[in-house]
Amino acid sequence: MVRAEEILDLLKKVEDPETGANIVELGLVSGVEVEGERVTVYVNFDRSMPSCKACTPIAWMVVGAIIRKMERVLSGTGMKYRIVESSTNLIHGEG
Repeated sequence: MVRAEEILDLLKKVEDPETGANIVELGLVSGVEVEGERVTVYVNFDRSMPSCKACTPIAWMVVGAIIRKMERVLSGTGMKYRIVESSTNLIHGEG
């Protein structure tokens, strides 16, 4: 079975397209839970949203790109996964 630490190491391969830094070091991943064959990754995208209303659509495009990269990494584990916004429980992706 895969451990949470191994999932975090895999997620370090996912980079923010704007900064090039990985999402774990940026603090966008707030936690990982592994239960049997399912992994849940908790993220903090809400806190990285700009206060400028005109900038929000661009920020959501960046979030979408990050989620797609996360899904590629997580699908490679062979486990079922879910990406959840930690503050609202909004599900960003699952597979």
